[in-house]
Amino acid sequence: MSEIRPAIVVSRCLMGEAVRYDGSHKHAPEIIAALTSRFALIPVCPEVEAGMPTPRETMDFQGDPRRPAVIGKISRRDFAPLLHDWSRAKLAALAGLSELAVCGFFLKFNSPSCAAVTRKPVFDLYGRPRGETFGIFAGLAMRAFPGAAFGDEFSLAATQGMEKFMALAQARIQAKVQGYHHRATQESAP
Repeated sequence: MSEIRPAIVVSRCLMGEAVRYDGSHKHAPEIIAALTSRFALIPVCPEVEAGMPTPRETMDFQGDPRRPAVIGKISRRDFAPLLHDWSRAKLAALAGLSELAVCGFFLKFNSPSCAAVTRKPVFDLYGRPRGETFGIFAGLAMRAFPGAAFGDEFSLAATQGMEKFMALAQARIQAKVQGYHHRATQESAP
């Protein structure tokens, strides 16, 4: 039996890749170094991996806060179906990893796909606020990986935030390993 390695899913822009809407990155080297010391990192950029270009137009949430549209500010195209489809497929692939156990997500603050700590505003057709929501990938990840740690570059920059994130991630991996050993014991029993 190979050992299960704990893993954190990380926004590629926070790892220093120039994949943001404006072609830049938001490298968080201290946080990445701290995470790398204890976890395998799995880089993601929902927009780019779903086929959107870099640079790309900015987007706002619009409509029902429970399932908003993601509207391009220039094209007025709704990117929500594209991001939902990609996110579901990616999360299913992450859940199926055999040697890595996803125990946390370090995602970009204020991203339409990755906002995981602070919710983004959802507007009506006239630009008035109607509510708030998490990013599409982040919200689906919260449902797909209950109990996983979620953080962004602001929440993990604070010592207490990083400690809480690490503790939650470790607790998730411990629960997963214990569940795996429990199932293995039951399967090997006569």
